[in-house]
Amino acid sequence: MSCQWSTAEFGGVRPTRHPVRRGHHPRRHRERRPARPRPARPRRRRDDHRPVRHHGLQDTVGSLVAQNAGVPIDATTCDGDLAPATGQAVGCRVTSGQDSIDVRATVTEIQGGLVNFDVEQV
Repeated sequence: MSCQWSTAEFGGVRPTRHPVRRGHHPRRHRERRPARPRPARPRRRRDDHRPVRHHGLQDTVGSLVAQNAGVPIDATTCDGDLAPATGQAVGCRVTSGQDSIDVRATVTEIQGGLVNFDVEQV
């Protein structure tokens, strides 16, 4: 196929043999492959519970002991995270001035993602 164009007819511009429209890319309009299925991520079920982290546990135990004893608490340290299973326990040490007491936080109940626990002196 041959093209013969007069430059006078098109205002001095010669069209190309394969015109490309503005904003059009010929390769983009090919048939696309179907997207690969992504592997399903395991979703957290409502009955999957996370442990109570020791930072939050220390704050909660410290405030509970301060309320019950009526004294300001200087520091609270716990041995680790509180596992979300009934009966699990973690030891904590609460310090007020030069006095310190050892307490134990024990899981009593789990309700829809909330872990309820009791704090008692050891």
